[in-house]
Amino acid sequence: MTAQDMAVAARPACRDAAGVTVELWGAGTFFAGCGAICLLAAGLGLAVPVLRRAGLPSRRPA
Repeated sequence: MTAQDMAVAARPACRDAAGVTVELWGAGTFFAGCGAICLLAAGLGLAVPVLRRAGLPSRRPA
C-alpha cells in the first residue's frame, strides 16, 4: 500500500472528524487548530536539520 492509497483511504474519516469538530466547537476553533498544526509542522521543518536538507529524489528517464 502506497502513501497515496493511505491518504485516499483516510479521507472519509478525516472529513467526518472535521465535521464533528465543527459541530462541537465551531468553525473558528477548527481553523485555529488547523493553523496550529501547520505552524507546528513548519517549525519542525525549520528546526530539524535533516528535514531542512531533505530533497526530492531525481527523476529517472523512462
